[in-house]
Amino acid sequence: MISFLCLAIPPILLLYIRSKVVGKNEHKTLENRIVEYCFALLFLNFIAISITYLVFHHSGRLQSALNDKTVFAFHYLVLVIVISIIVPMMEYFFKNHFQLNINLSETMLSIRKYDKTKLFYLYVFVLFVMNFIRIFDNSFWADEGYSISLAKMSIADMINATANDVHPPLHYFLIQLMYHIFGNKGFAYHLSGFIPYVFLLIIICSYIRKRFGMLTAFFMVTMCSLMKEAVRYNVEARMYSMGALFVLLAFLALYEIIKRNYLRDWMIFVIVSLAAAYTHYYALVAVAFFYLALIPLTYRDRGKRRRTIMAYIITVIAYLPWLSILIKSFESTADSWWLNEIPTIREAFLYLFDTKWLSILFVLAVIGYFLYETRLFSIRINETERWIDKVDTVIEIDEKRTGVSEELIWVIAGLCSIFGTCVVGLILSYTIRPFFVLRYLYPTVPVAYMLLIYCTRKMKLKKILFV
Repeated sequence: MISFLCLAIPPILLLYIRSKVVGKNEHKTLENRIVEYCFALLFLNFIAISITYLVFHHSGRLQSALNDKTVFAFHYLVLVIVISIIVPMMEYFFKNHFQLNINLSETMLSIRKYDKTKLFYLYVFVLFVMNFIRIFDNSFWADEGYSISLAKMSIADMINATANDVHPPLHYFLIQLMYHIFGNKGFAYHLSGFIPYVFLLIIICSYIRKRFGMLTAFFMVTMCSLMKEAVRYNVEARMYSMGALFVLLAFLALYEIIKRNYLRDWMIFVIVSLAAAYTHYYALVAVAFFYLALIPLTYRDRGKRRRTIMAYIITVIAYLPWLSILIKSFESTADSWWLNEIPTIREAFLYLFDTKWLSILFVLAVIGYFLYETRLFSIRINETERWIDKVDTVIEIDEKRTGVSEELIWVIAGLCSIFGTCVVGLILSYTIRPFFVLRYLYPTVPVAYMLLIYCTRKMKLKKILFV
């Protein structure tokens, strides 16, 4: 709470002092004021944080220091107050001596005049480079070492080795390919995690950007590139990045089945679902919930129902060669599996978004979307009023509305995939022995990102919510 106050309140002081020194603009719209505050928030704290770390040589997490150290929080507040006074003075000086006139809100809104697509791709390239440079190290932990040892085996030996272990072989095929192409190099093994991340960026920049909009693509590429767990698994020589890619593709293919019902969408859905199942067993559990979602989506349509049955049959037949191995592996490791601790549901939920506040935002976005989609709650904008009077909230039950929309079922399928995977892992852990660690939930994390953004963009005032 203290960190929030230290970061969010000082920009208001900056804007107030600026209005007194530079002059007011009484004709600003609500959007102008919000954008101006956001720009002041980023600008002021960027300057303050840069001075804190580079000049005063602070180390450690800023949030922890603000919350736990009263003296540090006081010093930070003094710093931002000083900056809030100096900046408007400097602007006033330059404005009067160099005829420089700066409008913060217009400066931000002028981005609309530029090609957003080019700016977006430049942003994606920067994030790509930030992840790419991390593949050139020789730092590996124990499980990555096991992956490297399998990469050096023959295909037959690798399949036998992983059949006696607890993971399917698809990722090991990729790491073997990297080993045979580039040799025994550290970056070759990191590429087995980095290549799926690159494909994920391509999917976001092409399909998600066109289907769901630029804002959705912007936030997806940000979260898939900068979130703590994403940063780790984007270059790790393990199968979690690949599993996340295929689970997200299956989720997107399910959306296309809902919207278009083309045969190619069903083919893509089956193929990427099988790929997920052959990548990680918990990815198998995640896509299994998408298959369950096909039942309420297709039971009224005879043509869709036939395709659902065919998808079930093809998937089962294609996975049968490995299913017996899965069962034997489960039986052999049930009494000797190395885990001793079982994560809590709270730990699993917080794992999805790294931070508590983003997890809370996810819950609010999903609840808001459910209320919006079921027409139980709506927000109306009254353009004739000012400020908070513009917004009218309406809670009512639409008696004419029957059934559940297909998009709502799609969202429910995503939620079931995320939390169902967690529940399955916890049930196995409590009934047999610990079989679940938090990283096994990572293949569902991009789906959680997608749901957060999708539920937010479907509501009114979405630009404010995105900020």
